[in-house]
Parts: sequence; C-alpha cells; structure tokens
Amino acid sequence: MKALLALALLGTSQFAVSSALAAAASDEIKLIIACNEAMDGKSSGVTDKLAFDSTTPIAYVATKKIYFLTDKSIYSLENKYRDQDIVVHLTNNDKDFYRKLNINKDGKIGNISYDEIKDKKDALEPKAQLDEDTLGLFKKDLITRVNSMQGEYQNKFDPQDTLNAIKICDEVKSPEMQKATAKQTAYYEKLLKKPSAYSDGLKKSKKSSGQQ
Repeated sequence: MKALLALALLGTSQFAVSSALAAAASDEIKLIIACNEAMDGKSSGVTDKLAFDSTTPIAYVATKKIYFLTDKSIYSLENKYRDQDIVVHLTNNDKDFYRKLNINKDGKIGNISYDEIKDKKDALEPKAQLDEDTLGLFKKDLITRVNSMQGEYQNKFDPQDTLNAIKICDEVKSPEMQKATAKQTAYYEKLLKKPSAYSDGLKKSKKSSGQQ
C-alpha cells in the first residue's frame, strides 16, 4: 500500500512539474511573439511570418530543420525539401492551419503562398519540438534584431515608439536580450532628449544630398 501511495505521489509530482514546465514555456512563447511583433518594421530577422491576420505561425530555417512557432508550441520539419514546393499543416489558435511554401535550393523559404489550400491530403505534419534549444533559436534571432536597431534609420524618427518596442523585447528571458535592450534603451533615450538636434542634423543631411 505504501509503495502504491509513493508511486501515486511520484506520478502526481511529475505531472505537476510537467505542467509547470509547460506553463513556463507557454509564457516564453507569448513573450517571443510579442517581441517579434514589436520588431516588425524596426529590424529585420531571418524568420518568416506565415499569416497576415495573425501573429503566428513564425518559421525559422536552420541547416537541418525548419521550425514553426505557433501560439502555443514549436514544431519542426526536416529541411530536406530543397528546390520544392511543400504544404505544411499546423495547429494555430486552436484551428487547422495550412500554408504552401517554396523551399529554395539553399534550404531557405522562398515564396509563401497565401491562397487557400484545396488539396490537403499530402500536407506535411511537423513534429512537436518545444524545448529550451528551440526557444533559444527564436530568442537568438530577436536578440540580433534588437542589436541591429541603430542601423535602421527609421527608428530615429520616433524614439519613444522605438523605446516602447525595446521595452516589450526586454521581457524575453535572456541575459543576452537584457544586455541588448539596455544598450538600445540608453541610445534612444539620449536621442529622445535631443530631438531638435537630431532634426537639425537630418535637415542638414538632406540639404547636402540635394533632398528637399
């Protein structure tokens, strides 16, 4: 009896740990999605958003696999369909999601078709692969995007809006992200305090280049 009770308690404990990990991963996914949206138009990355009317799915191409981040999980597909058109089937926002992708010879995603998929029987089913490593891939891309923000000229026109985006990305749990956001925050806060100086510099730059 004691042994059965111990096993039951162990099972309950393992379930609780598993549930806690799933909840933590779900929270991280939400933060990654929010940062990805915040970076839209402010810094480009290597990911591809597969929907116009939703923040997900987001595709990330690695050498051996293509990863798909949905609203709740991450899925992977072997990157072996080079120079081919494929249809992938995912579950996103609790609905079936189909998308036709052209995979280039280098393994990267080329054309994305947003037309309705009529023939779904041959759609590929990426396998669930939600772990720290796959989460880390999407985080790494976002960190790179935050670090490259100063190279995007449009971010200087509205420093406060840019700072708001940086603040959203600062929520992503990663020391490298916090380092990147701290650097960008310091830069754009200085710019925010001297908008007239930047404006004058912009006018001089346009005048010297012959722009009106």
